[in-house]
Amino acid sequence: MPGVWVTAGAPLASGDGWRVWYSWPAGEFTPKPPRVRTAAGQPVQLVDTPWAPQPAPNGSKRQMAVKELRLKDAQPGALYEVTIPERGRPQHWRTLPNQLPVSLIIGSCFWLNDDKDGHYSSAVVELVQRERPAFKVLMGDQIYADVWSPLPVKLREGLAGKYERYWGDGAYQDLLAACPTLVSCDDHEFWNDFPEPQLQVPYSWDRFGPDNAQALHELYDAYQAALNPEGKRHSRLDVPPVSFFVADTRSNRTRMKADEPALMLERQWQALEDWAHELHGPGVLILPQPLLKQGGSPTDKTLVDFKQSDRLGAIFEAALGGDTGDGKPHDILILTGDIHTGRISSAEIVGAQGQIFELVASPASMVTPYLKPFGFEPEHPPDKLTINRRTWQITAHQRLSATVDNNVGLIKIAPGRNGRTRFSLQLWRVRPYVSVPGRLQFWKRKAAKGAQPIHDPIDLELR
Repeated sequence: MPGVWVTAGAPLASGDGWRVWYSWPAGEFTPKPPRVRTAAGQPVQLVDTPWAPQPAPNGSKRQMAVKELRLKDAQPGALYEVTIPERGRPQHWRTLPNQLPVSLIIGSCFWLNDDKDGHYSSAVVELVQRERPAFKVLMGDQIYADVWSPLPVKLREGLAGKYERYWGDGAYQDLLAACPTLVSCDDHEFWNDFPEPQLQVPYSWDRFGPDNAQALHELYDAYQAALNPEGKRHSRLDVPPVSFFVADTRSNRTRMKADEPALMLERQWQALEDWAHELHGPGVLILPQPLLKQGGSPTDKTLVDFKQSDRLGAIFEAALGGDTGDGKPHDILILTGDIHTGRISSAEIVGAQGQIFELVASPASMVTPYLKPFGFEPEHPPDKLTINRRTWQITAHQRLSATVDNNVGLIKIAPGRNGRTRFSLQLWRVRPYVSVPGRLQFWKRKAAKGAQPIHDPIDLELR
């Protein structure tokens, strides 16, 4: 069938395959069996798995469904050549390892209009070919639904059309299929500072917002959350002794005018707290927006604007204090995006032992800064924050890019010294930042495609 799109979803926790996402023009469709070979070229037998397509989301002309690609006698952490007939050319995907080393790629904030040459895709595909990561995490704002938002006439069709324009782009399809994918949403999957209404986004106004939020939830679940384990908006993966938790602090966020403004549903809080209490090594918490960021903005609420951030702070305090699965103190590294700044920061909780590190990779493709036509000033963290009634003191901060160059992050994790785990953190340039005046000189915009390191790797030894 023509017009079929295929994306690599999350690696299966059992280490024997992956979730594979398909989209096609609404109607009857059954995917052809993939062909899989080992790195040595030996054919691999597949396990038969269910295929249960769902109706197209309201307003969309396309259906989406996930089929597990499960291998017989698979080796965890092994690299396989996977050919999806509907895509044609083979991909090389790694099953989830059951021990270190492991590597992953992170990215946030992709505006298709500013990446028509496919620099984001080219860089990620090159990094995947070079590093063969186990997976990538797209940390929100993978679509800017509110930038040049659809007209009120047939708004649901317009919102669905936004997704179809992004996911139908050939370069973006190459990026999505390059290696297994996990996702978490941020505000622009809905509208800026969701769920707070925005004057410049009519579909977010109180009169229209609830229905349009429902439409965008349905589209997010169909296109993005379906990639995650069990199709959930939050997810967990373990590569002992390291454990990853991909959090969703946006899709179920409530208005600040609510009696008790919420960041997440209770079931996700329980899953996150259980995850931290079960740690037997370092944790990696993937957030759609930074925790080490000052609150108080009227148009961009941060995590610390919510009283529930106390509960998030308590998770770090418990892990650093040894309230964990093995009774030992463990560090939690934050990986995040959103703020269009590449940086690494560290903080100490006054009265607690250990440090919290936060790596920001963003933007993958910068939204044109119309309000600052001559540049965008990278954000700096505050000197201190109050979380969980404790003072978090920012102890170090390093901008990893001299400007706001488009970037993605590469994280390599391996056994370290003295029973610790080594994390190697590095941002890679997707394309140098171009100011608005530079954008007007389009005949000079000939930046080479591909990935280039912005800085030397930064190594952390975590407990």
